[in-house]
Amino acid sequence: MRPTVYISAAVHSRRLQWTLHVLFERILKVSWQLLPEHTPWPSCGLRISYGTARVDAHLHIPESGFLRESSIRPFTPDWSKWHSCPILFPLEGPCPFDLFAAAFFLLSRYEEYLPFQADAFGRFPAAASWAGKQGLLTIPLVDWWADRLRQLAQARLPRFSWPKVARQWQPTCDVDMAWAWKHRPWWRMLGAMWREAWHGQLHLWVDRWRTLRGLQPDPFDTFERMEAHFRQAPRQPYFFLHVGPWGCYDKNIPLRHPAMQQLVQQRLAFAQIGLHPSWQQGQHAAGIRREQEALQRVLGRAIVDSRHHYLRIRLPHTYRQLIAAGIQRDWSMGFADHPGFRAGTAHPFPWYDLAQEQITSLEVIPLIAMDVSWKQYLSFSPDQALKHLRTLWDHLKPAGGLLTTLWHNSSLPPAVGWQEWEIVAFPPWLKQSDHHPTTSSGQCRK
Repeated sequence: MRPTVYISAAVHSRRLQWTLHVLFERILKVSWQLLPEHTPWPSCGLRISYGTARVDAHLHIPESGFLRESSIRPFTPDWSKWHSCPILFPLEGPCPFDLFAAAFFLLSRYEEYLPFQADAFGRFPAAASWAGKQGLLTIPLVDWWADRLRQLAQARLPRFSWPKVARQWQPTCDVDMAWAWKHRPWWRMLGAMWREAWHGQLHLWVDRWRTLRGLQPDPFDTFERMEAHFRQAPRQPYFFLHVGPWGCYDKNIPLRHPAMQQLVQQRLAFAQIGLHPSWQQGQHAAGIRREQEALQRVLGRAIVDSRHHYLRIRLPHTYRQLIAAGIQRDWSMGFADHPGFRAGTAHPFPWYDLAQEQITSLEVIPLIAMDVSWKQYLSFSPDQALKHLRTLWDHLKPAGGLLTTLWHNSSLPPAVGWQEWEIVAFPPWLKQSDHHPTTSSGQCRK
């Protein structure tokens, strides 16, 4: 039987209940129960008062009133620092901020429901987020706040048994284009050759000719190399396949092609398969369902995981469409233009539809780092990216979680500009799970 945390509060809103579920059930791995204010405490367990301080509680969390609201209003919460750790909704007390409101603000992506300047692809950019503006995206703030709460509670009730936490690497791959040159119709090949000639890239003609003659492998066909690395990972990898119609941003081989079917049915047998909803159809439930059903027919089993092409999600619309299409887990919660913790956590959590004030069935798996974020958006070298990845990994230590990384099969070949990046894709130190006691300091570092 897991230890139980009891929270006494005057407010019992859905916002609070969902936040408590994520903090205690998902991050700290303990049971919890919300009690009406002034209700007698159970005989055992950790006692936390929220709102009105109770002298018989082990710990008091001050209340800002934010979780009593049921509307969305333009505002930016106040913030401060506590033992060098950034905090939102600062107040007075041993815990000097409304920890529950702060966690809700980041986890719910409240700021993404407010007006913002979208990027060229219609996405919410990292620079528009509060954490991005403060340079705090590399810190899983919600997880660190949860760990700080654990430390405070442990000091007041040492006999309370906290479960151990662990951090693990969760590798994933998006297959936007399974092959660079093979299996493409001749008219598309001619168009590509014309563009290459126009840009003076005639050396690509030689590579294409050698590939089509079987003298060298297709540069994007890196699946065997990825399998060799991923078989050493602590968790089974996920591959998200683009199976949508051809378009400006949708370039994969049609799923009806025998080579694509062989890839899905045989060559990726070592991995879990998810859907990569296309640019053209990924914003509507009917389009997502069509692609999902097509992939299911070839794979022979249900597809319940997805990650959007270009990470093109808009809240709440995109997630509502995924739920309507029958998707159960989405892996798109990350910024394309900057690695880090978009929702402030590395732990999966159920999506909260803020516009409807509803806890939904859709599980969100945060994406922490993507190959093109470092190379294309930040212009990092492989060494810089590896150091940045190590920082993200180190910041998971206080509260554990999944370091979910995304690497495209097309982001390995040196021939297309990815020299020396393979060590970033598969660092040896990520291939071991990490277990440690929960007595870590959780000291915030920037």
